[in-house]
Amino acid sequence: MKAKRQLDVLDKNHATRRNLCSDEYNIADIATYPWYGNLVLNDSYKAGELLDMASYKHVVRWATEIEQRPAIERRRRVNKTWGLEETRVAERHDASDFD
Repeated sequence: MKAKRQLDVLDKNHATRRNLCSDEYNIADIATYPWYGNLVLNDSYKAGELLDMASYKHVVRWATEIEQRPAIERRRRVNKTWGLEETRVAERHDASDFD
């Protein structure tokens, strides 16, 4: 129930602004997205039905917008050593590692 309360607070917050602290994407979104974004978009704890995550439309919108950022795609690839070769970057030392 704590997660539902937190999602409700986030949803109300995102109803009035694009991102967590303002309309500008910032460190608060970067820090918060991995847990809440994964929770609402990927049903990471298999609690989607119990938490009724689809009802938190503003949180889902926020997470979906962040999910589309190029940095998130790069984040998924860093330190990934499994899967198709073009989807992994085992070690990252330079921006060219993604080319």
